[in-house]
Amino acid sequence: MSKIYLNIEYKYPSKSSSSKNKVRLEFKADYGEKVFLTGRTGSGKSTLLRILNGLIPEMYGGDFRGKVSIYGRQGNNKDVFLITQYPEEQIICDNVLEEVAFPLIQRGFEWREAIERAEEILTKLRLNDLIDMKTFELSDGQKQAVIICSGIVCDCKCIAIDEMAHLHPSIVKEVTSYLLKDDRTFILSEHRTQLSEGFDRIFWLEGGSLKLDPVLDYNLYEKKEGKILVHARDAVVYRCGKKVLDCLNFKVREGEVVALVGVNGAGKTSLLRAVAGFEKSKGIEVNGKVGFSFQYPSYSLNTDRVIDEVDIRYLHYFNLINISLRHPHSLSGGEKRMVSSLKALKSKIVLLDEPTAGLDEKLRFAFMSRIIKIAREEGKAVLISTHDENIAEMCDFVLELTPNEN
Repeated sequence: MSKIYLNIEYKYPSKSSSSKNKVRLEFKADYGEKVFLTGRTGSGKSTLLRILNGLIPEMYGGDFRGKVSIYGRQGNNKDVFLITQYPEEQIICDNVLEEVAFPLIQRGFEWREAIERAEEILTKLRLNDLIDMKTFELSDGQKQAVIICSGIVCDCKCIAIDEMAHLHPSIVKEVTSYLLKDDRTFILSEHRTQLSEGFDRIFWLEGGSLKLDPVLDYNLYEKKEGKILVHARDAVVYRCGKKVLDCLNFKVREGEVVALVGVNGAGKTSLLRAVAGFEKSKGIEVNGKVGFSFQYPSYSLNTDRVIDEVDIRYLHYFNLINISLRHPHSLSGGEKRMVSSLKALKSKIVLLDEPTAGLDEKLRFAFMSRIIKIAREEGKAVLISTHDENIAEMCDFVLELTPNEN
């Protein structure tokens, strides 16, 4: 059978019996078809891709019923190579070339041929500067680019990508252009519908219970000369013993929101980690308790109910009370990011690493406008790492970082 087909019902792991914890999915794609998958946050996009890849029901809990046929077989990772929202969890090898070549070696290719193919695809996607790097030195965006290269070089029948929010727009363009010309099936799950150009079909998933109205007056709050909570004076930031940022000078006061922007590997996450005390740095003064929402939100969610992670007033204000009894790890990627961000919001200094990844367009603006309003009213300093230009424009000022060349 030369098709992908599924018709299932899936109940997420939860202590609640609510029908909102269930999703019904029907999907099909011909071999070689290019499908753009979109829909509201929480509508089941990641769930669909995990079923195709076999992660559901094999690796996740919950109740799974229905029929799945992936080119005549059950969901599996041989036919469907899935690039998840969390590339660090997919990295296996300690250097980039071996990581890209690994799927070929698994399939019986000679070492030399596998390495040559790996180097070829990295060059085609203009990622030559990563070839000699160790994977632990990479930013999360660079890691995702490497995993995408691994998927391209292997002989799978379908490549599925769950969000490319980690990637700089220039790399997104290179990857999408390449895969649209590839003979295999390509499924891209994304909220940025402007990326759908060139796809054979747009598949919209209905559902998704997260709806939030934006706060349009978030920037009208009367700003006062608040206390400086983060102060960098000719600051230096290190990662893995190497200097990644140098001569940084900025202040963030109470009630201010700052966007950190730059290409993959520029040091955005490293700066946030330095402010939090997770990376070595010099010249950064922090005055207050720090809350950190990581690019991998599961790292900061450690209870079995959302309501135990987040202040209940925030759950009401952000219209998340309906998932309050869900296990945080059973949520969609976008839902996890929201919960992780709101957990960080308990602190005086709030660090958000790609907080809008996995959120649909309307929800991104609504969510961030409310975050900013809270920062204004409660005198919090918020630093946001983002590739989203619209989100950056909402902030008080933008700090553009460039990779250290030394």
